[in-house]
Amino acid sequence: MSGVWEKKARGRQCYFPDEKYLRYFKVYNQANCEIECLTNFTLKSCGCVRYNMPRNNETLVCSSNMIECFNEAESKLLKEQFLEEVKYMKRSSNSNAGCKCFPLCTTITYEAETSESEDGYTFYEYMLRKQNNSLQNSFTSTAALFVSFEENQYIASKRSELYGTSDFLAAVGGLFGLFFGASMLSMVELFYYISLYIKGEASHLRKNSRNEPENERDLESGL
Repeated sequence: MSGVWEKKARGRQCYFPDEKYLRYFKVYNQANCEIECLTNFTLKSCGCVRYNMPRNNETLVCSSNMIECFNEAESKLLKEQFLEEVKYMKRSSNSNAGCKCFPLCTTITYEAETSESEDGYTFYEYMLRKQNNSLQNSFTSTAALFVSFEENQYIASKRSELYGTSDFLAAVGGLFGLFFGASMLSMVELFYYISLYIKGEASHLRKNSRNEPENERDLESGL
C-alpha cells in the first residue's frame, strides 16, 4: 500500500484507522461515520436528535412532534452529499464540506446469516431424555444457539493505486514505441545528434568569426 499512503483520502476514497476521528465512537468505520454525520446534521437543523442517535448529556431528544423535522433533515443531507459529489466529479469544487464517510482501507467483514429450525430443539430434547431418562419441567422450553463459519476459506482484497509514476512512464513509453517506433534509446540518439548539430554550428560560427578579420586585412593590403 505504499502508493496508497501517499495519496489524500479524497483521492484514494478510503481512510486508515488513525486518520479519521469520531466524537461518539472509539472505532472508525463507514457506518459509524454516517450515523454521527446524520446526528450532527439533525442537531443543527432541528435543535435535537432522535432517541436512537448517539449524544451527550446536554443534547436534547426530539419529541414525537419533531418527526417531520428529522426526516426532512435526513433527506436534505442526502441531497447535499449527492450535489457535493457531482461538483467534485466535475472538478468544480475542492471543499471539505460534507461527511466524507469513506470506508476503511484495511477492514475485515463477515457476511452474517441467521436461520432457525425446529429440528435443533427436537435433537436437544432427545439428548436430554437420553441422559436423564425424563424431561424436567425446567427444560420443557429450550433453545439452542449454534455459531459457526459458513466456509473455512476467505477471499482477501487489497487496495492499491491503479496508475503510479512508474506505470505512467511505462505506458507513455509503450505508446511512443507503438505509434512512433521510438524508445528510450531512440530518444538518447535524438538528443545526441541534436547536440552534434549544435556543436558543429557553433564551431562553424567561431571559424567564420576568425576569418572575417583576416579577409579585411587582405583587402586593405591589396588596396
